[in-house]
Amino acid sequence: MEKRPKILLIDDDPDFVEVTKKILEKGPGYQVVVAVNGKEGLEKAKKERPDLILLDILMPVTDGFGFAEQFSKEKSLSNIPVLALTSFSTSLGEPFGFEVAEFIRKPVGPRDLIERIDKHLKRAAQKAEASPASVGAKKPKAQAKSKTKTTKKTRKPAK
Repeated sequence: MEKRPKILLIDDDPDFVEVTKKILEKGPGYQVVVAVNGKEGLEKAKKERPDLILLDILMPVTDGFGFAEQFSKEKSLSNIPVLALTSFSTSLGEPFGFEVAEFIRKPVGPRDLIERIDKHLKRAAQKAEASPASVGAKKPKAQAKSKTKTTKKTRKPAK
């Protein structure tokens, strides 16, 4: 049985949450976990380890900016793409404590939302596959070579 991607939806609008959750669970069959504010969202991100986060900006308790500030400090969550959902201008991206994968302007159509989620899930999966293999494979090879060759290679670009 194939693992269904887990989406953490952080939004305080019960109507938006209900509709979006149904769309994501029935269409592509994602697992959807819901949080109603940034504080709860951070707790669930740590506990659930979602594959992607859909983040509203304006919420009570802890808003999207507060979530972003705390989320950026959690190195164990750094590989999770965050899609910011907002009815405001995308210029709001400037105060974020980290780079979000994409800003999506509300309202967003179901097909468009699913396409964007799929795109970012695929990118994250490719990064996860490529990152450990390339990093893990290159380091032992560099260590196996003589130190003089490695040193020369690292010094030349620095000059």
